[in-house]
Amino acid sequence: MVKPSRLFLILFYVGCMSGIIMLLSPGNVSLPLLSEFKIFDFDDAFGQPVKQADITNIIALEGSLVKKEEETETQEEEVDTEVTKQVNYQEDVSEKLRDFKVPIQYPAGNEKALDNFFASLRELSGKNELIRILHYGDSQLEGDRISDYLRNRFQKRFGGCGIGLAPLMIVNDISATLWQKTSENWVRYSTYGAERKQPTHKNYGLLGHYFALYDHEEKPPPPYKAWSRFLRNTKTYKRFNAVEEITLLYRNRRAPLNVSLTLNGSKLASEDLPTTNDFGMHKYKLNGNFQKAVFEFASSGSPDLYGVAFDCQRGIALDNIAMRGSSGLAFTQISRNFYKEQIKKLNVKFLIVQYGVNVIPNVRDDYGFYRYSFSKQLKYLKSLDPELDILVVGVSDMSRKEGTEYESYPNVKLVRDAQKAAAFEAGCAFWDLYEAMGGENSMVSWVNAEPPMGHTDYTHFTPRGARLVAEMMYSELMRAYEEYKQRTIVQ
Repeated sequence: MVKPSRLFLILFYVGCMSGIIMLLSPGNVSLPLLSEFKIFDFDDAFGQPVKQADITNIIALEGSLVKKEEETETQEEEVDTEVTKQVNYQEDVSEKLRDFKVPIQYPAGNEKALDNFFASLRELSGKNELIRILHYGDSQLEGDRISDYLRNRFQKRFGGCGIGLAPLMIVNDISATLWQKTSENWVRYSTYGAERKQPTHKNYGLLGHYFALYDHEEKPPPPYKAWSRFLRNTKTYKRFNAVEEITLLYRNRRAPLNVSLTLNGSKLASEDLPTTNDFGMHKYKLNGNFQKAVFEFASSGSPDLYGVAFDCQRGIALDNIAMRGSSGLAFTQISRNFYKEQIKKLNVKFLIVQYGVNVIPNVRDDYGFYRYSFSKQLKYLKSLDPELDILVVGVSDMSRKEGTEYESYPNVKLVRDAQKAAAFEAGCAFWDLYEAMGGENSMVSWVNAEPPMGHTDYTHFTPRGARLVAEMMYSELMRAYEEYKQRTIVQ
């Protein structure tokens, strides 16, 4: 039998040894097969707890969002086709903007960096025109997060419907706004991703990839066939399902492309699209009632297919373009002339560029390399059209576990500053999402909010958090728009 005194003595020795280890601990040790090994130290055991960001005001503002603006009612009944005409394509200025006190910033001496886009918005009410907004980003946007709420807000004020561009094969989960199923033989050639296939050319689409009916390296015998099915999500924003026009985006250089479209269970069209080396757009008119669309493709050649756009004929289209794993450095891989052609034909007026969460884990003391590379990409995008305006959204806060608690990565501000410098060098506007969230350790506060606004990976937003980010961004854009209108009043 072990005597109590001996047991306490053993515990005492263990405690002393642990204390010596913690006292001499270097903290983090780099190992050949591991990126980092953490050794418990005194700071972990007795250090002060991480101070979380105070987001009381943010939570209060989020709670004040009007239910009418969320507009996520179930649509078991027939879609109201009048939803596309609720504002009669006249700008609705009755909305109340919320003051989040993190305004959009501009390059020195260029406070008109968004004026071209704002002019397009102001002219919309008098034009029979659809203008396009591209929302580029990384996995922070997957599932149409942030983009869906932005799209709904823009369409409510300026008119429009539909979800915009969708890929022809499942790239990432977009089921929040559109359910999709495809044949298994689709092949994707992409500008991003660690395991992307070797492309045969650089004529990628706006989504950053093109789709083929077969693998070009294997070259099976023709004919080549594939199909894609799109089904409305009945629990998303109502106007997303009131589609007036479906547009197929393609390029078929060597042989005609047969396209069959079945809409809402009835065959709408079956036709051969002629060969073309240019960017092609084939439109199908709808009466506003979209439930299900099935595309079937067949060709004896090698067509490039870029996606399908679900839009109105007038108002705003906003496309969610989530590039998982990307740092926003792949735009220059797209052929400049082909990119220009797409921007012009699809009437793109505004780009929102939101990256950074894939840069943060690579902790460094200096991000001059990223500033240079990111600036190069932004300048390339600006060169596509002299009137194309860009808003760069700075990286969101991210946290990692230090000891027993989570705290912001030490380099978040450095990456944010590199993005801001790159934006200003390229003549782009900048919005600081890190500060809008609450600054240092704000992601910890967002995760711990009730209900949570951040996922427990301490990187991505929950749907609730994404909605709040979109509302903050939209309010600052509209505040800048109102300032533009006051500044440009004709005397």
